[in-house]
Amino acid sequence: MDSLKKVEISTLATVIEWPCTLQQSTQAHLLAMLKSIEIRQLDSGLPGIIYVHSGCLVSYASNVTLDNSLGLLYGAGSWFGIQVIHNNRYNPQIMYESLRPTQLFLLPKAEIERSLLKNIEIYKFLFFISQRIGRLSLQMGSNALHSLISRIIYVLLELSAKSSENNATPLTIKITQQKLSQIVGISRPRLNEVLQDLVVSGELSLERGTIKINKPDKLKARLHEFHLMFNDPTESDFATSQQK
Repeated sequence: MDSLKKVEISTLATVIEWPCTLQQSTQAHLLAMLKSIEIRQLDSGLPGIIYVHSGCLVSYASNVTLDNSLGLLYGAGSWFGIQVIHNNRYNPQIMYESLRPTQLFLLPKAEIERSLLKNIEIYKFLFFISQRIGRLSLQMGSNALHSLISRIIYVLLELSAKSSENNATPLTIKITQQKLSQIVGISRPRLNEVLQDLVVSGELSLERGTIKINKPDKLKARLHEFHLMFNDPTESDFATSQQK
């Protein structure tokens, strides 16, 4: 298991990735609410807005056995959990799992809801989070209706962006085929057939517990623009240029 160097909340202000431009006072108010949280604490439901400072995790909307699942990936800089705000009935069957060691922070539901009564800019903060998660969910759901190879390539590109060991080529993803099949929502034998075809074409290399993307541009070129319509997995989670 990779080691994880954790950041303290006191130093988070200098490195946090906000989903949109916010006044310094609003940022300070939100930072004052932040609490450290472990991924296992999400098993009983989302307690508020979650910020992924580092690592990579997947959420499964699935049955208990994961034989029919749809995985959403969250990497460093991701925010999620918007659906629990002012929604006490939200209680879906969702499982969370780390693909790499993660450090998570929480904005508690009750504190966010109280803050909305005093600071209207927090609605903007929540809106940008919901826009991002909505696009991600729409893209993953839409791709599930199309070709198997497109679904696999999309997830591989997203994994490479969120959990690659480096920025060089080949991009290295540490993941088993069993875990990848759960994220995509297909059987492992069927997944292996597609991966082997991509190995023959030179776009991928497979090692035990590792997938290497040798030709990311060629791999992405296989996707129709529909498969990137709502979300391009090679782009960052939020348009950080808006913050400048």
